[in-house]
Amino acid sequence: MISSYAGISCKYTSPLQGLEKFVSNVSYEPRCNAVACSNNNQLKATIEVATAADAVIVVVGLSQSFEAEMVDWLNLTLPGYQELLVFEVAKAVKGPLVLVVFLRWSC
Repeated sequence: MISSYAGISCKYTSPLQGLEKFVSNVSYEPRCNAVACSNNNQLKATIEVATAADAVIVVVGLSQSFEAEMVDWLNLTLPGYQELLVFEVAKAVKGPLVLVVFLRWSC
């Protein structure tokens, strides 16, 4: 996370950066540049990377625009095409799948 109720962190490590410290061969396919993607153009490329991988980690979540003081959820689903991403990757992956859900992603 970049920040919390306590303010901005002095050091930030993304999930990808943390994984790269321990795994020598990481393939990364950015799904979308915003939490609430308005299109699913990159889904095919993401599925191709997931199909070729030995194991897959999918990182999804909410930003402070969806989860903050005085902001109520309209439902308990993930915004944008994140749920579609999870379901399609789960169908395509051959090895283990790890799902990481950030409830306050501050990007």
